[in-house]
Amino acid sequence: MKKTLFIFAILISFITQAQVISSRYYELGFSVGTLNSSGSITKPFDFSPTIEEVRTQFGVNFNRHFSHYWFVGAEAWYGKLYADDLNRGVERGLNMNTSIVTANAVVGVNFKRFGKYFKRRTGTPYVSIGLGTFNYTPTIDQERIYPEDWTLSPGSYFGFNYALMFGYKWRLSKHSFLGLEFHMNYTNKNNLEGWHGELIELNDNFYGIRLKYSYGLFDN
Repeated sequence: MKKTLFIFAILISFITQAQVISSRYYELGFSVGTLNSSGSITKPFDFSPTIEEVRTQFGVNFNRHFSHYWFVGAEAWYGKLYADDLNRGVERGLNMNTSIVTANAVVGVNFKRFGKYFKRRTGTPYVSIGLGTFNYTPTIDQERIYPEDWTLSPGSYFGFNYALMFGYKWRLSKHSFLGLEFHMNYTNKNNLEGWHGELIELNDNFYGIRLKYSYGLFDN
């Protein structure tokens, strides 16, 4: 009897492990979306200037799904940050025009079972967090006269960021997925505009909405 129970326990363990392994898959994709800054020039909930200052971002992502619910991966994307006082009726003459490249490690969770064996499930909401680096290159207006106590920082710089992302993804076919995602990236930098004044101490952040297409590479 003990021998039978032992063999049964081994079989159950093997079947469970096989199900976990078979639910794993890779996901390779790309994205296109919008990008805006949140910093010294911009103001929260300033809708009209935000629309005027939208710029484009392009990216790639690679995820490893370990079950129907959770995944880890990496993403990299390139975009532009732009903002101008004139869009807000402010006459300081400040503006920003910054290129940015971001690379993050990501971990996320699906709120519904989604993946290899759930072909009839049309979609699921998800949330993920990211941590990584970014490189930014501000271009400043050389003709503008800045206050003497301001520090100008044109050129290329390096920093760390962490990101919060949430969205919804749909199954297009057995292997194809489409997602719509909002992301907010937080930094420890306050010179993404290319300048910094003593009275401007807020850290600069950036955010956007992106459309993501990905292809699932299923394990055997």
